[in-house]
Amino acid sequence: MRTEVAIAKYGCHLERRAGHWVVRFHDNPHYWFGNCLIFDAPPGAGDFERWMASFEREHGDSPSDHRVFRIDCGEGVAGEAGPFLRAGFELQRMYVLSARQVAPPPKVNREVEIRPLRTDREWEAALAQAIDVGVHDSGHADTEAYAVFKRARLTSFREMQRRGLGQVWGAFLGVRLVAQLGLFHVGELSRFQQVATDRAYRRRGICGTLVYRVSERALADMPGRRLVMCAMEDYHATQIYQSLGFRIAERVVDYKRPAPS
Repeated sequence: MRTEVAIAKYGCHLERRAGHWVVRFHDNPHYWFGNCLIFDAPPGAGDFERWMASFEREHGDSPSDHRVFRIDCGEGVAGEAGPFLRAGFELQRMYVLSARQVAPPPKVNREVEIRPLRTDREWEAALAQAIDVGVHDSGHADTEAYAVFKRARLTSFREMQRRGLGQVWGAFLGVRLVAQLGLFHVGELSRFQQVATDRAYRRRGICGTLVYRVSERALADMPGRRLVMCAMEDYHATQIYQSLGFRIAERVVDYKRPAPS
């Protein structure tokens, strides 16, 4: 959560309340996990009503009708989940994986060129790819609001790259962008963002090769740092990351109720 909040600083407003943080992206209201509450501990008896009231108080004027509660507890404890599930929330469980050294993937793709994004055309290709992968892999609705959210996130990443805080890297076959990821630096930690592979170019070792090469470069440039990434517990790429040397460091639980589509 430390890297999550640090990266969210760019374009977002954070406020501390008793027992939780309020996270707001005024310029990106459809960014559900950027307009949320982060609680210090899992919910207990009676917390559902209190949390819902807090969200309404802090985000009630948002044009997005989502609800997201994040828990800053690395043990993956969900607490009193019943009231949330009955109210239509999804319980989202994620692994936080970390590594201080990496190994080559079992399948190395030697055809791709790996480098940071450079041109407006490449950034537009990254946006189209991120939307397509989000819709088909994560079940997001293919709506204008989702496209606006993704564009705002990529704009934020581009500004961070301009400031020297990290980069969005692409894997290219010729001029075609076939995979991407962001890696941004927070003190001694480096956090991956938006790892995505074009659906037409999967099972070729591209994702593993991209993560490995970018990780190898970061560790060589900044020895002693710790690489951090998050992945859903049932996400297929988790095994790829573990094959590179990433290990589960934390388990995180979120409660999410999407905005009506």
